[in-house]
Amino acid sequence: MRAVKPTFLVAVAHARAVARRDSASSEVLGRRPGDPALDDGGLTEVRRVLVATGARAAVQARIERLSERSLEHLERVRPHARGAERPAALPRVAAGLARGPFRGEEGGA
Repeated sequence: MRAVKPTFLVAVAHARAVARRDSASSEVLGRRPGDPALDDGGLTEVRRVLVATGARAAVQARIERLSERSLEHLERVRPHARGAERPAALPRVAAGLARGPFRGEEGGA
């Protein structure tokens, strides 16, 4: 949040705040992200806005939907050979939705 990096999460939160005419949340999102002096209180304020606008839940739901779609596509094309579960698990692992069957992880070799 301290670096000036536009993120999908902040964009969704800002769009939702504008749509609801929530000027307080819009102001936080316009001022806080990208502030190199952002302290713990400011970070808490940004997190509160991300949750209050519903952006966090909306983005998480989108990640889950897209991960499931990618798994469906992989299931149609992947070979059913030993070891094929590793590439199939990547979308969920990359999205933070599951632990993968990789070396050093639960269920791994």
